[in-house]
Amino acid sequence: MAAALWYFTNRTLIGKIARAAAVDREMVGALGINVSWVFALVFVIGCCLAGLGGALVAPTQNITQGMDHAIIIEAFLIVIIGGLGNIWGALLGALIFGLTDAVGILVWPQFAIVFPYVAVVAVLLYRPRGLLKSVW
Repeated sequence: MAAALWYFTNRTLIGKIARAAAVDREMVGALGINVSWVFALVFVIGCCLAGLGGALVAPTQNITQGMDHAIIIEAFLIVIIGGLGNIWGALLGALIFGLTDAVGILVWPQFAIVFPYVAVVAVLLYRPRGLLKSVW
């Protein structure tokens, strides 16, 4: 038990164990790691991050029943711009998405929503895997 707690206190091993458990549950279980506990921990971390994201978005936007679709589409576009599986790519994608949205509002307010999609199309044409390489 103490060895399992040590694994989960080291933050670099948490991601590696979670990835390994997602690929091959039996092998991770054979190493002495409680796989169901790993999945529960990843679920709890995801729920905490979702709650934090909701708390950060709530003061800036009107909260409606169907607002999740717009946020999920924007997040998907940000991941496409930055590259799948790369945290720095997601940060770069969010920066580019925000800047193109702001430029669109300044340049052509009636069609401001088109500018981020044009950025996504440009990235897909020139770098189909995103701006930064995937770490997977």
